Amino acid sequence: MTISSFDGFPVETINFLAALRTNNNKPWFVEHKSDYESFFISPAREFAVAMGARLRELSPGVIADPRVNKSIFRIYRDVRFSHDKTPYKTHLALFFWVGNGAKLENPGYYFHLDADNLMLGGGIYQFSKPLLKAYRNAVIDPALGPALNLLII
Repeated sequence: MTISSFDGFPVETINFLAALRTNNNKPWFVEHKSDYESFFISPAREFAVAMGARLRELSPGVIADPRVNKSIFRIYRDVRFSHDKTPYKTHLALFFWVGNGAKLENPGYYFHLDADNLMLGGGIYQFSKPLLKAYRNAVIDPALGPALNLLII
Protein backbone atom coordinates (compact mmCIF):
# COMPACT_ATOMS: atom_id res chain seq x y z
CA MET A 1 0.00 0.00 0.00
CA THR A 2 1.42 3.34 -0.99
CA ILE A 3 0.48 6.78 0.24
CA SER A 4 -1.16 7.59 -3.08
CA SER A 5 -3.38 4.48 -2.94
CA PHE A 6 -5.97 6.26 -0.75
CA ASP A 7 -8.30 8.44 -2.79
CA GLY A 8 -10.99 8.91 -0.15
CA PHE A 9 -13.72 6.82 1.36
CA PRO A 10 -16.13 5.50 -1.26
CA VAL A 11 -19.80 6.46 -1.06
CA GLU A 12 -20.45 2.81 -0.19
CA THR A 13 -18.76 3.42 3.18
CA ILE A 14 -21.39 6.03 4.04
CA ASN A 15 -24.15 3.81 2.63
CA PHE A 16 -22.94 0.89 4.78
CA LEU A 17 -22.88 3.05 7.92
CA ALA A 18 -26.37 4.43 7.21
CA ALA A 19 -27.75 0.93 6.60
CA LEU A 20 -26.05 -0.38 9.75
CA ARG A 21 -27.67 2.39 11.80
CA THR A 22 -31.08 1.16 10.59
CA ASN A 23 -30.25 -2.56 10.78
CA ASN A 24 -28.04 -2.82 13.85
CA ASN A 25 -28.41 -6.55 14.39
CA LYS A 26 -26.29 -9.64 13.89
CA PRO A 27 -28.27 -11.30 11.06
CA TRP A 28 -28.04 -8.15 8.92
CA PHE A 29 -24.34 -7.70 9.71
CA VAL A 30 -23.52 -11.32 8.86
CA GLU A 31 -25.38 -10.94 5.56
CA HIS A 32 -23.38 -7.78 4.77
CA LYS A 33 -19.99 -8.91 6.08
CA SER A 34 -18.44 -8.59 2.62
CA ASP A 35 -19.60 -4.94 2.50
CA TYR A 36 -18.00 -4.42 5.90
CA GLU A 37 -14.70 -5.82 4.60
CA SER A 38 -14.82 -3.99 1.25
CA PHE A 39 -16.21 -0.60 2.23
CA PHE A 40 -15.24 -0.26 5.90
CA ILE A 41 -12.09 -2.21 6.72
CA SER A 42 -10.25 -1.98 3.40
CA PRO A 43 -10.54 1.81 2.97
CA ALA A 44 -9.87 2.30 6.70
CA ARG A 45 -6.57 0.44 6.33
CA GLU A 46 -5.62 2.50 3.28
CA PHE A 47 -6.54 5.69 5.15
CA ALA A 48 -4.48 4.65 8.19
CA VAL A 49 -1.38 4.13 6.03
CA ALA A 50 -1.83 7.37 4.06
CA MET A 51 -2.76 9.54 7.04
CA GLY A 52 0.01 8.03 9.14
CA ALA A 53 2.55 9.07 6.52
CA ARG A 54 1.16 12.62 6.40
CA LEU A 55 1.00 12.95 10.19
CA ARG A 56 4.62 11.78 10.49
CA GLU A 57 5.59 14.87 8.49
CA LEU A 58 4.25 16.93 11.41
CA SER A 59 5.16 14.59 14.23
CA PRO A 60 7.78 11.95 13.35
CA GLY A 61 6.82 9.59 16.19
CA VAL A 62 3.20 9.09 15.14
CA ILE A 63 2.10 5.46 15.21
CA ALA A 64 -0.39 4.49 12.51
CA ASP A 65 -1.07 0.78 12.63
CA PRO A 66 -3.66 -0.24 10.00
CA ARG A 67 -5.06 -3.12 12.03
CA VAL A 68 -8.30 -3.44 13.95
CA ASN A 69 -7.71 -2.72 17.66
CA LYS A 70 -4.65 -0.70 16.74
CA SER A 71 -5.35 2.48 14.75
CA ILE A 72 -8.74 1.17 13.59
CA PHE A 73 -11.28 0.87 16.39
CA ARG A 74 -13.32 -2.33 16.36
CA ILE A 75 -16.93 -2.11 15.18
CA TYR A 76 -18.25 -4.44 17.89
CA ARG A 77 -19.70 -2.66 20.94
CA ASP A 78 -19.17 -3.86 24.51
CA VAL A 79 -22.79 -4.18 25.60
CA ARG A 80 -22.24 -6.03 28.88
CA PHE A 81 -23.05 -3.06 31.11
CA SER A 82 -25.05 -0.94 28.68
CA HIS A 83 -28.80 -0.43 28.43
CA ASP A 84 -28.30 -0.06 24.67
CA LYS A 85 -27.77 -3.61 23.43
CA THR A 86 -27.22 -2.80 19.76
CA PRO A 87 -24.17 -4.89 18.86
CA TYR A 88 -22.33 -2.58 16.44
CA LYS A 89 -20.92 0.93 16.41
CA THR A 90 -22.43 2.96 13.59
CA HIS A 91 -19.26 4.90 12.88
CA LEU A 92 -15.73 4.34 11.70
CA ALA A 93 -13.05 5.55 14.11
CA LEU A 94 -9.27 5.65 13.93
CA PHE A 95 -6.59 6.89 16.31
CA PHE A 96 -2.99 7.83 15.53
CA TRP A 97 -0.86 8.21 18.64
CA VAL A 98 2.58 9.27 19.78
CA GLY A 99 4.23 7.29 22.56
CA ASN A 100 5.11 3.83 23.78
CA GLY A 101 2.46 3.28 26.44
CA ALA A 102 -1.12 2.18 26.06
CA LYS A 103 -2.61 3.71 22.91
CA LEU A 104 -5.28 5.78 24.66
CA GLU A 105 -2.89 7.03 27.35
CA ASN A 106 -0.82 8.82 24.71
CA PRO A 107 -1.52 12.05 22.87
CA GLY A 108 -2.86 11.55 19.41
CA TYR A 109 -5.18 12.38 16.57
CA TYR A 110 -8.74 11.00 16.35
CA PHE A 111 -10.82 10.50 13.20
CA HIS A 112 -14.55 9.67 13.34
CA LEU A 113 -16.83 9.14 10.34
CA ASP A 114 -20.52 8.28 10.45
CA ALA A 115 -23.31 8.52 7.89
CA ASP A 116 -23.90 12.20 8.69
CA ASN A 117 -20.71 13.63 10.18
CA LEU A 118 -16.95 13.75 10.12
CA MET A 119 -15.25 14.60 13.41
CA LEU A 120 -11.59 15.20 14.13
CA GLY A 121 -9.95 15.46 17.52
CA GLY A 122 -6.60 15.72 19.15
CA GLY A 123 -5.22 15.32 22.63
CA ILE A 124 -5.18 12.67 25.31
CA TYR A 125 -8.23 10.51 25.92
CA GLN A 126 -7.13 9.08 29.26
CA PHE A 127 -4.32 10.37 31.46
CA SER A 128 -2.13 7.76 33.14
CA LYS A 129 -1.87 8.31 36.91
CA PRO A 130 1.68 9.76 36.74
CA LEU A 131 0.75 12.06 33.85
CA LEU A 132 -2.43 13.21 35.60
CA LYS A 133 -0.42 14.03 38.72
CA ALA A 134 2.13 16.00 36.65
CA TYR A 135 -0.68 17.85 34.86
CA ARG A 136 -2.40 18.78 38.12
CA ASN A 137 0.90 20.02 39.54
CA ALA A 138 1.47 22.12 36.42
CA VAL A 139 -2.01 23.66 36.74
CA ILE A 140 -1.34 24.86 40.29
CA ASP A 141 2.27 25.89 39.63
CA PRO A 142 2.58 29.71 39.84
CA ALA A 143 4.62 29.88 36.61
CA LEU A 144 3.13 27.06 34.55
CA GLY A 145 -0.53 27.44 35.54
CA PRO A 146 -1.09 30.89 33.99
CA ALA A 147 0.78 29.86 30.83
CA LEU A 148 -1.45 26.78 30.52
CA ASN A 149 -4.52 28.93 31.07
CA LEU A 150 -3.50 31.14 28.13
CA LEU A 151 -3.35 28.06 25.89
CA ILE A 152 -6.87 26.86 26.65
CA ILE A 153 -8.77 30.14 26.68
